[in-house]
Amino acid sequence: MLVCPPSDNGGIDIVWINRLKARLSAGGGSFEVETECNGKFAFRSDWIHRKGQPEAMVLMEVSGDSMAPDICDKDMVLIDQSQNELVAGGIFAIGIEETIMVKELDVEPGTLLIRSKNKDYDPIRIPRGSDIERNIRIIGRVIWWCREVR
Repeated sequence: MLVCPPSDNGGIDIVWINRLKARLSAGGGSFEVETECNGKFAFRSDWIHRKGQPEAMVLMEVSGDSMAPDICDKDMVLIDQSQNELVAGGIFAIGIEETIMVKELDVEPGTLLIRSKNKDYDPIRIPRGSDIERNIRIIGRVIWWCREVR
């Protein structure tokens, strides 16, 4: 059995990241947009600084199966809100009007593609420069996710 002293980080610097009550939909969109903190998770400081800006990161639970098999229902995603510029093929937390969701974003000439990993969901094609595109906000890039064994 491995035993660590209760108050010792083993000499490892850690960064605490807030877990939000809000849930990201992996489907049609979640109206659960509560920004209240629902606990904190610890990450190695050296690792998380290589990934982005920890002070701009949050954790959120995912609800739905549109990003399966990669990101599944009840998985936790780490979002860097400082990474809010479109990167083709990146997975992002996005907001459309009052809903929030997790999707892969891509571009084709004149078109923004909002895609699910689950092939049962068709991509959404949004004309660039349209009113619909102006209502889409990139909350941040998903840089990590985890799954609890059930």
